Amino acid sequence: AREGGQAIASIRDHGPAMSDEAFRALSMPLSSAKTGGLGLGLSLARAIVERHDGHMEFERSGAGLTVRVLLPAVQEKEGR
Repeated sequence: AREGGQAIASIRDHGPAMSDEAFRALSMPLSSAKTGGLGLGLSLARAIVERHDGHMEFERSGAGLTVRVLLPAVQEKEGR
């Protein structure tokens, strides 16, 4: 979707509810709620998004989580 000059992708999961501590640590490197997880997934995703002048937003939604990735929208050139 596009909104105010930004391209937005929303990803929602329906996993178990997160504690406040787990929610605060979502995109911190080396922090994982998964057994055997390295804690690099969301922190790498966030670094990539920010490198492209975007940002990520996290929202608890009932028993799951919604992640919104916002990036500057590229203007299409005429004839494409």
